[in-house]
Amino acid sequence: MKNKWLLLITILGFLIRLVNFPLLPAEMNRDELALGYNAYSILQTGKDEYGKSFPIVFRSFGDYKLPVYVYLLAPFVQAFGVTALAVRLPSFIAGVLLIPVLYWFVFSLFRNTSRAVWSSAVLACSPWAIFYSHVGYEAHVGLLLFVLGITLLLKKKDLIGGLILFLSAMTYNAPLLILPFLIITLFFSKKISKKSVVVATLVFLSVTFITYPISKGKSSISFLGNAGFEQMRQDKRIEADTVVERVYLNPIVYYPSQVLLRFGLSFSPSFLVSPGGANPWHQVSGYAHLGALYPVFIFSIVFFLVRRKEFLLLILLSVSLIPAVITLDAPHATRSLLFLLLSGVTMGVLISESSMRMKYVFVGLLAISAGSYVYIYGIRMKTPQYEWKVGIRQAILEAEQMRQPEEVIYLIDSPEYAYVYPLVITGYSSNDFRREDAFVEAFGHWRIVQTLTEIQGNGLIVEPYSTPTQTKYRVVRK
Repeated sequence: MKNKWLLLITILGFLIRLVNFPLLPAEMNRDELALGYNAYSILQTGKDEYGKSFPIVFRSFGDYKLPVYVYLLAPFVQAFGVTALAVRLPSFIAGVLLIPVLYWFVFSLFRNTSRAVWSSAVLACSPWAIFYSHVGYEAHVGLLLFVLGITLLLKKKDLIGGLILFLSAMTYNAPLLILPFLIITLFFSKKISKKSVVVATLVFLSVTFITYPISKGKSSISFLGNAGFEQMRQDKRIEADTVVERVYLNPIVYYPSQVLLRFGLSFSPSFLVSPGGANPWHQVSGYAHLGALYPVFIFSIVFFLVRRKEFLLLILLSVSLIPAVITLDAPHATRSLLFLLLSGVTMGVLISESSMRMKYVFVGLLAISAGSYVYIYGIRMKTPQYEWKVGIRQAILEAEQMRQPEEVIYLIDSPEYAYVYPLVITGYSSNDFRREDAFVEAFGHWRIVQTLTEIQGNGLIVEPYSTPTQTKYRVVRK
């Protein structure tokens, strides 16, 4: 009977995620395009956009993407081209598979079928989970692999669990940061064996060794290694008027306080309800990660604290935030995916222990949560969201049609990353493109400029313009 419930919940989660997939969001963002183009380049030439043969790490925009998602994309790109379907399909599949995998994880952790079923039901209807199933983010696939790997360790299948954990850590950075703390917690809770600890330690050391050369390039992502953040702290301390301010701005006090601040913000309604984190690509505009489920989440935490029970779950919830709380632009949804997943587990545990009357209330909230996202993806997001550069594809294709022989096309945007839009949309051959510098200002007949004043000579211009409700793109001839 419980397996039938899991099957029904998985089918429900699949159907909810299927609404307007892969059409919404209406455009791929720059990270999705970069992942897709590098997979295309690997297929065509065996090299990435910088000309490196079958790299372990993809330099991309200087964010040094880990390899698993790029290579995973290769057969999808081969079948469908560098399209939204190809780039987003692995993440969609991961989103559906995560539902039964979470069931096995929760059951392995608590040996309680009811908790496992309700946790999977919450995941199936959670706004963040539906959203990440619609975008091609390597972090989402990394989450699936990480939870599966930990589940296998809980089931004493250490070798295959270690292999899956290795793949998760080579998909996205967050699993590697969480792994040692999570393993220590599970070991002292007597959930895993010493052999599991050894396997996980070998995974951590091997991935650290492989990725160490790129770690310095990513240090600025964390405020702990960001020179600008440290300079700001020093300047504030010099200008401080009181002893209290100077003590607070001492690094021994200031940095731990920043971690605690980011930890608290990760539980706040401004992050989990609306408007969400600082990065607009990590949630639907104006609708964040838990939505109507937020009161249930907060009540579940209070409930567990008051009862002085489920400390393991609360510790895991805290540990899961480690990648996010050291991030410069925290709270950060993509680096908090395990936290968001475990928030659903806390809700699932709470629901499983509630009375039948309260279960009906919680089912109603789950229905509201799922229904609101069906509405968003079925109706509201047909109105373009400015942060997704809606209309840029149509404008680039229009410019290509209007272009006269020998005419140059200018795209008004940042040369750090905007090149990837015409590169992918026009199907520019990877044999003819090799990136060498941090900025790509020209390739083929395309020129990337930040302002109109940088344009020299005549040509077509693809530029954004604003209306009262959104940003659009248009083509003009100079």
